[in-house]
Amino acid sequence: MFITKCSLHLKSFDLDVLKDSCALILKNKINLQNLKLTGPINLPTKIKKITVLRSPHIDKKSREQFEIRTYTKTIQIESLTKNTNDIINFMKQFENSFFFGLNIKVVFTYKKDVLL
Repeated sequence: MFITKCSLHLKSFDLDVLKDSCALILKNKINLQNLKLTGPINLPTKIKKITVLRSPHIDKKSREQFEIRTYTKTIQIESLTKNTNDIINFMKQFENSFFFGLNIKVVFTYKKDVLL
């Protein structure tokens, strides 16, 4: 078995942090030639709205609304060769260089080598 594709799902409440981390990944891609990078692909922004009463005792009509926006992007990395170390070495570059407030989900896709 060897790794054929790696998907990075980046999620953050701050859009600037998300853009900076995507730029960091794209800037470091120049070093490796055996990888094909697709993205960043913008996914829909999730908006969660919360309504609370301004006063707990009176004035039920007086309310305040807050919202939390979650921004997501996906970057796909494909290996052009059967060497799985290319993707793993590329991921090790970012082990300590990502930003605070960024949620990263890494999904590897494996392909079984079948001999006929």
